[in-house]
Amino acid sequence: MSTLARDNHVKLIKVRAHIGIIGNERADALANLGSDALPVGPGPFLYFSHNDAVNELKDNIHAKHLRMVADRKTDEKYTRAILAYLINHKDKIPTNSRTNLKNLTNILSGQSHLAASENKRDCTIVPTCHNCNEEEENSDHFLTRCIAFAKHRQEIFGRAYLTLEELVSGFKPQDIIRYINSTNRMNDDFLRFYVE
Repeated sequence: MSTLARDNHVKLIKVRAHIGIIGNERADALANLGSDALPVGPGPFLYFSHNDAVNELKDNIHAKHLRMVADRKTDEKYTRAILAYLINHKDKIPTNSRTNLKNLTNILSGQSHLAASENKRDCTIVPTCHNCNEEEENSDHFLTRCIAFAKHRQEIFGRAYLTLEELVSGFKPQDIIRYINSTNRMNDDFLRFYVE
C-alpha cells in the first residue's frame, strides 16, 4: 500500500460492510483468502481470538476479585460464603439492576444496613432484629433463620430455615435476590433502630 501511495493519489474512505460495494466485497474476499493461507514468516503461530482475550481478562479480574474478598477484614463466615458464591456462580450473577447487585453483595459480605452492621457504625442503633426481636440482625440471621421471613424463604427456597452454607451452595443468585426483594427489608428505613 505504501508503494501505491508513493506514485498515486490514495484516498481512504470508510464504508459500511456487506452492503454490496464492489471494492469492499473484493477486499473482504482477499482478506478471507489471506486468513486461510499458511502464515509466512517465523513461527510459532498461535491463534488468539478476541473471545480468548476477553475470557482471559475476565478470568484475571475474577481471580483478583476473589483475592480482594479473601483479604477483606470481614467475619470469616461471610468471607467463606461470598468466596464460595463467587466461585460457584462466576459470570452468572445478574447485573440487570445495580440495586439488586448492591443488595446481593452487601448481604453476602455482611456489610448491609441490617441492625447489627449499623450498630457497629453507631452504637445508639439497637442490633437486635426488629422483625423477630430474637437475636442480632446480621446477614446470616436475615437470610437463613429470622422467623419473620420464614414464609418468604419457604416460597423461594422450598424451606423455611437453612444454613448460610446451604444457601450459597444450593441456590442461584436470582433466588437470593428474589428473597431479598420479597422481604422489602433492604428498602426499610434503618433509622427506626435508634434508641429513643
